[in-house]
Amino acid sequence: MDASAVECRVRAARLLDAWVAGDRQQLAFELNDLATHGVEWDGRQEMLLSVVREMMKESDLYISRTEKPRLGVWLDLLAHLSNRDTLR
Repeated sequence: MDASAVECRVRAARLLDAWVAGDRQQLAFELNDLATHGVEWDGRQEMLLSVVREMMKESDLYISRTEKPRLGVWLDLLAHLSNRDTLR
């Protein structure tokens, strides 16, 4: 695994960890940091940035998946990018 893939995996895991922990401040920090500074872009990183941008548009990232199905898709993509199992 090259360095950019590892960085993508780590960044996706940090976002996912902040969300799972309910740490809204850390989640906001991770989202803003990625959107502002990014990473060296390849296909995985572009997908991560796309997820970050969509998550930043959402006012409540802790709404249920039934109310906001896209949240589940975003979380599953983060799980995939961080090489974790899906969260369902």
